Amino acid sequence: AADAFETILARARALMPDDETFMQACVYRINDAYGPIRYLLWAASPGVVYGQTVKTYHLVSTVGKPSIVSQDRTHFHMRIESDGRSISRLNCLVRQAQCRALPAIWGLPAAYVREDACIARGDATCELHFHWYAGRRWLPSMIGAALAALIAYVLLRLGVAPPATPLASAL
Repeated sequence: AADAFETILARARALMPDDETFMQACVYRINDAYGPIRYLLWAASPGVVYGQTVKTYHLVSTVGKPSIVSQDRTHFHMRIESDGRSISRLNCLVRQAQCRALPAIWGLPAAYVREDACIARGDATCELHFHWYAGRRWLPSMIGAALAALIAYVLLRLGVAPPATPLASAL
């Protein structure tokens, strides 16, 4: 329940000297928390995962209604509207910490977060902007091409029919 979650957040925050330390604790070992799912996430980009997170948010939480205001390759603007229940500042900090830490799954530095508005501070909505560094995506393609060439070479050496060679290259 939301009240129980708020109680847990308040007790955890009471153990921390400041909000920044609380946010760091919220994402401690985040890669471990994602478990094997993080390997599936690698097939996408941070922007795609941010977008899917907003679309499936209702499966994880019933506090607030997020939407995507704008998005590009290295920027994501999310708006959270109230669903009638109050949204605490600690809940907002947890959200920010998790979104900020998401690029770490790809080995990237944490996203920069800019908060333009917060319901917990009396604003009508929460307005969050996330900016992250996007690494070059050519390395996975080059590794895949090298593996495909190796498979094609092995198939040729084994005497497999030539039509299989283009198939190996496609894989």
